[in-house]
This record gives sequence, structure tokens and C-alpha cells, in this order.
Amino acid sequence: MILADAAGRSGVPADDLVPLRADEIVWNDGSLGCPRPGETYTQALVNGYWVILRAGEETLDYRAAATGYFVFCENAFPGSAGNPTG
Repeated sequence: MILADAAGRSGVPADDLVPLRADEIVWNDGSLGCPRPGETYTQALVNGYWVILRAGEETLDYRAAATGYFVFCENAFPGSAGNPTG
């Protein structure tokens, strides 16, 4: 699902996306390290994944929960350079 989203978002075919990072992560909360202003999140540890893809000249940052929910992260968590804080 992440590859399909990245292909649609970037216009680069899924077969041409290059994985730069695909790590298991324990996120601090339901924001998956990528909070959106005005949103509230589950305040519990969330097992998941951090996927960074290269699409042509663009880098795409995805955060996912082990349950399959994922978000495209346009703005990394302030002060963390996108790193999980837990």
C-alpha cells in the first residue's frame, strides 16, 4: 500500500522506487512520529515501521503501525529530524 501511495504521489512507477530505509520502530504514540497540528493521538507505544523511499529526485517519508495504518510524513517531528522519540 505504501508503494502504491508513493507511486501515485510522485508519478514514479512503483518498480522504480528505491527503498532507502525500512526499519522496525516503536513509536512513542499514535502520531507515528509525525504529528499533525490540531490532531490528538493515542498516548501509547505503537509497534511499526519507518520507510523512506527515493522517487526520482524526491525522498518520501512514510510511517506505519504494525496494524497496517500508515501516513505520509511531510513534516518530521519538530526537533527530532524525523527520528522516533522513544
